[in-house]
Amino acid sequence: MNFSRHQEQAERAARRLLWLYALATVSVVLAVDLAAALLWNLAWAGSLDYPQGFLLTNTLVVGGLILGGSWLETARLREGGAVIALRLGAVEVDPDADEAHRRLRNVAEELAIAARIAVPRVFVLEDEPSINALAAGFDRNDSVVVVTRGALQRLTRDELQGVVAHELSHVVNGDVALNTRLVGLNYGLELVALLGRTMLSRAVLGASAARAGATPMLLGVPLAAAGVTLAALGSIGELAARAIKAGIGRQREFFADAQAVRFTRQRDGLGGALRKVLALQQGNGAWAGWRAGAAASLRHPYWHNVSHLLLAGPERAGGWFATHPTLQERLRRLYGRSVEALDAAVIHTAARAREPDLPALDFALAGDPLRGDAPLPVAWLMSPGRRAPVPLEKPWMGASVKLAQATRDPRDACALVIALLQDAAGPPPTWPASWRSSALRAEALRAALRGLSAAGVRALRWPLVELAAARIRPMPKPLREDLVQMVRQMVTADGRVTLEEWIYFSLLRLRLLPQPSGAGPASGARPVADAPAVRLVFALVAHCVHLGEVRADRAANAAIRDLHLAPIGSSPRALTLEALDQAVSRLRQLPALAKPLLVRHLASVLPPDASDDVRDFLRVLCVAVDCPPPVLPPRLGLVATDDPPHRGAGASGAVPAHHAAIAH
Repeated sequence: MNFSRHQEQAERAARRLLWLYALATVSVVLAVDLAAALLWNLAWAGSLDYPQGFLLTNTLVVGGLILGGSWLETARLREGGAVIALRLGAVEVDPDADEAHRRLRNVAEELAIAARIAVPRVFVLEDEPSINALAAGFDRNDSVVVVTRGALQRLTRDELQGVVAHELSHVVNGDVALNTRLVGLNYGLELVALLGRTMLSRAVLGASAARAGATPMLLGVPLAAAGVTLAALGSIGELAARAIKAGIGRQREFFADAQAVRFTRQRDGLGGALRKVLALQQGNGAWAGWRAGAAASLRHPYWHNVSHLLLAGPERAGGWFATHPTLQERLRRLYGRSVEALDAAVIHTAARAREPDLPALDFALAGDPLRGDAPLPVAWLMSPGRRAPVPLEKPWMGASVKLAQATRDPRDACALVIALLQDAAGPPPTWPASWRSSALRAEALRAALRGLSAAGVRALRWPLVELAAARIRPMPKPLREDLVQMVRQMVTADGRVTLEEWIYFSLLRLRLLPQPSGAGPASGARPVADAPAVRLVFALVAHCVHLGEVRADRAANAAIRDLHLAPIGSSPRALTLEALDQAVSRLRQLPALAKPLLVRHLASVLPPDASDDVRDFLRVLCVAVDCPPPVLPPRLGLVATDDPPHRGAGASGAVPAHHAAIAH
């Protein structure tokens, strides 16, 4: 499936969403105005003219209610996808108390690292027996995944992996931002009907509580009449909201299914999960799925609002308002033929393989001449079916396990980040008071790093930083800011920043202090994407891959033309840390479809033997501008060699020639 075509469809769907939302808003406002005019004529029999501004007031009140409700709900959801999880009543995973929670978190971490996105926060809907899941959030750097207890109990590890991969595909493809925004917009459309039902219920309660007096009853009659009218007219907005949800997301499910198979490299995981969902829906007749969805809505009142986010929608399959294609059609596309449902019985704990305490991340990458990698150490070799870790036959295996275990606790995770990024020849970092307890732990982890080869540390650094950032991210923002500031001072202590240092400092900053999608710097006016920003990143990549100035300038000009930017300036600014950060902030303001185009232009200038640092720079750039990571070809032309033991991350004098020195 073509990602660019999918993104173009997503952009068209977003524009269609805004038009449908505007049309639905106008329809509700006109319906309320007509009803108000009709009621006025019935009440006064045409003997009294409308008060001055009667229709204008109605229009402003109803329109303000819809637009204000949408704005307010969207502002609440800007706090993160965790808002949706908590409204549903979900709880964050507790891997120490529940093995099923540990399995879910391990699966989410494995897949997020494989997809090169931030490890999401993971929640469980404990009282939901059905098999379902959802992803929510406004960008790829700050998302959550919610899984039902029924999925944890009824799915194998491979099937759970397929479900989580499907949800993370929505994150990678950018669907999750549109779907979350749709929750906020639809809330405003449904607010008129909600207000009407609230007024009606208040009138009924007031009437039942005032049986002794007639006056409260008389006051309740107009309140009830207004409530019935608003509920009836507001149903137009509710139907419009359901139609919008149905029209936006159906094709996205097929693409996410295909992406999930690509991530997991097997179709029976997601396929088995969908076949079990099909079995549950078929268990009690054709309307079983609809009844299950209605029951879930009663248990979780917010369930209806997020129906389009779910793995399997609660609406009747094939109905007009179904937010998802039928399960049979999804399975037919996965398998290429019709398949039967699978038994969805609860899998007892005794029948499951014990889940390890750490993710089943296989870092035992054998030396591959196609990638140019040396034999790498194993951080953790624990297959899902194995009940004990691999015997630590070599000293570096114990060191690798120690590094992976350090990602379990926030304080240890902070120490691990410092150990991975500290220059062995540089001065020791100045620990802020809030993180001083991690200082001794960092020294122990640096000692473990010295037992690994440079290639081993290079392979472990990205996944370990991701896991550590996931553990630190729930901590208070001042603590995260202190850590980021300490790392910045550490990497700039020698007056220059290598490309490798910028990559991992930027990755850590983006993970710990994510900005909302489309946001600029914390202070100052919002930047605008411009040609100098494009030229600067092209100049950096060209310097790293030894590309001639003429060819680099030609490639930058081609990108500027395709991005429809004004070709102002013939040469990039001086390559400093501040200039690079400003350029990335400006590129973040590019339109959604332009960002992958820029990355493709940058990738096109990479030679087959481009270093891992240059490739990782493109990946971090994608994180910074919030676009999908690029699919880069493997490295060619290098032969694996045994590296000497690692003596420190980013040691002075060991910076390869292809590294760019960025002035502080």
